[in-house]
Amino acid sequence: MNYKTKDFYIILVIYNKNYHDSKTIQDLNQIKDLDKKNIIVVDNSTKDYNNQNIIKEYGYQYISMNGNKGLPKAYNQGLNKIDKNANLVCLFDDDTAVEKIYFDTALNYINGEEADVYIPVVKDQLGMLSPLIMKNL
Repeated sequence: MNYKTKDFYIILVIYNKNYHDSKTIQDLNQIKDLDKKNIIVVDNSTKDYNNQNIIKEYGYQYISMNGNKGLPKAYNQGLNKIDKNANLVCLFDDDTAVEKIYFDTALNYINGEEADVYIPVVKDQLGMLSPLIMKNL
């Protein structure tokens, strides 16, 4: 199958911030090839930042966790909302910088090499965070 950008489901967990302050939401709004109904914002905030109505105006799906339940539970709630036939799922935090080239690069791998899970290289100021192997901890 030849996947396209619109085939991605995106689960984005927002925590204790207004959607205006989410780098990821602002970046996703700039990527026109994404299917907005496939973007699921899971609000893990401990208070109301008035995100629900605005997120729905964007055409995204919205899930409130009614408080901080942790990333694994938030991601799982998002996974429960995706189409059961979905093949491409991206998990993001609210401060992840995302550009169209991310999806283009991912599609080059996905459409060219068979694998169950693709993990990008993630770096911070100190070096590579992922993928990573830690031994003898």
